[in-house]
Amino acid sequence: MKKLVLDISYIVSGGGKKYALQFINQLKDDYNLTVLSNNIFVRKNATIWSNLINRETIIHKLNPDIILNISNVPYLFKKKHVVFFLHQRYYIDNTGLKYTRGSFKLKIKIKTLFFKTFIRSNYKILVQTKVMKELLLKKTGLNSTVSSFTNFNYPDNNKKNQVLIHNDNVPHKKINWSHEIFGWIERNSYDLIVVGVQPPLNIKCNYLGYLEEPEMKSVLSESKVILTFTNFESLGLLYIEACLNKSILIAKKIDVINEVVNNYYNLDENTLIHKKISTLEYSKFSKSFLKNKTSIKQIIDEK
Repeated sequence: MKKLVLDISYIVSGGGKKYALQFINQLKDDYNLTVLSNNIFVRKNATIWSNLINRETIIHKLNPDIILNISNVPYLFKKKHVVFFLHQRYYIDNTGLKYTRGSFKLKIKIKTLFFKTFIRSNYKILVQTKVMKELLLKKTGLNSTVSSFTNFNYPDNNKKNQVLIHNDNVPHKKINWSHEIFGWIERNSYDLIVVGVQPPLNIKCNYLGYLEEPEMKSVLSESKVILTFTNFESLGLLYIEACLNKSILIAKKIDVINEVVNNYYNLDENTLIHKKISTLEYSKFSKSFLKNKTSIKQIIDEK
């Protein structure tokens, strides 16, 4: 059985957490798997507690046949047989900096410089969209393989007349709470469900706070509408969740969304608020996006 190191150092939440747990479940039975992590959510799976500093020494001692790196951070020293899953757009697209400021912007600039300096041509790089593939090629001259990795499972709950919005503390996902969409939701007699950061006190909603994975899956599957204000995505996990859950997606028109989703409703389209939610259709994946669906095991075995 081949030795495989899954490097998820500094993966904390969001899409990275989902993919980490998905990959562990898909790989644990077919490889001698060692997980490098410094986060509690994989403690029961991780055999070594690591960070971005000591992981180099740990990997050298383990001498694995394959390294699967989903931390978005390349290694200081050259390593063989690295499969590198890139899902951070900031490192290859500086247009996203316009949504940042202060220390966050400085941190992104430093990480981008590190990425550009140490990403290597012998890595097998994986991305989830053609947009990311083109950005990577333009930024570094490196090629990559496109795979969607959408193997998430959700409970099949009955839909409720509710709109779900995730209030994420990230600059490019900032919500405009004065947007007329919120009045439209109330006029349609739909409940607004907010998870994540607490919204302004004047917003009429059911605030659920931060949810763990099982509870979040349940709320997603019950929500007839998923609303997002995101301006900048490498994939758009909420796009995926809307399609998998057969929910109506309301989002801004950005480059990635048309690659992933066949039908959605443009948040900035003036005609939207003149429609009834009951007349809207749930979102579906684009045919081209579904063609890119490949298992992580298949990609690793090709290495």
